[in-house]
Amino acid sequence: ELITPKKISFTKEELSWIRNHGEITVTGNIAYPPLAFFTERGEYSGIISEYIEYIKKSTGLDFEIVRTDDINDALESIKADSA
Repeated sequence: ELITPKKISFTKEELSWIRNHGEITVTGNIAYPPLAFFTERGEYSGIISEYIEYIKKSTGLDFEIVRTDDINDALESIKADSA
């Protein structure tokens, strides 16, 4: 690990939002290596996944990655409130 995540403190309001919303859903596009892609084993990888992991370690937030085939699928997932 090149950079050690620093723990982030939240306000009472932010903690309330986190408790009420739980896991944060993010679209993971397969078409943008090295930024974002899925490995042959189906693991989300790339620079964006590293940022998500850093945020997860810094905040304790949980993320669900929803696999999308392209930007249009990602936008549809967001519109449908599934990402």
